[in-house]
Amino acid sequence: MKVRVGSQNPVKIQATENVLKKIYDNLKVDSAEVDSGVPDQPIGLHQTIKGAINRAKNAYSQYVDLGVGVESGLLKTPHTITGYIDLQWCAIFDGEKVTLGVSAGFEYPHSLWKKC
Repeated sequence: MKVRVGSQNPVKIQATENVLKKIYDNLKVDSAEVDSGVPDQPIGLHQTIKGAINRAKNAYSQYVDLGVGVESGLLKTPHTITGYIDLQWCAIFDGEKVTLGVSAGFEYPHSLWKKC
């Protein structure tokens, strides 16, 4: 199984490998810097999911079995200090269809939010 992650981010690459090696015995993961088509800090479900899908599709080629896109974005959330929860969306593209998954969300500490 050959997989390409649509990012040079080592955390995204390692996370992809950690999960998929539990499913596929003969796994080879590489990566490529691709355009997500969304802002550097996506806000809202639409931008974040679109970024993950774009990364997966742009990582896919005839030389790999799967393209993987991981995108972190902020979701407007009431009753939070900052007003947002961070979610990571993952898209996997096999050349025909996209499969989506999402992480558990968390709120950034206020000190980090000021830097965004």
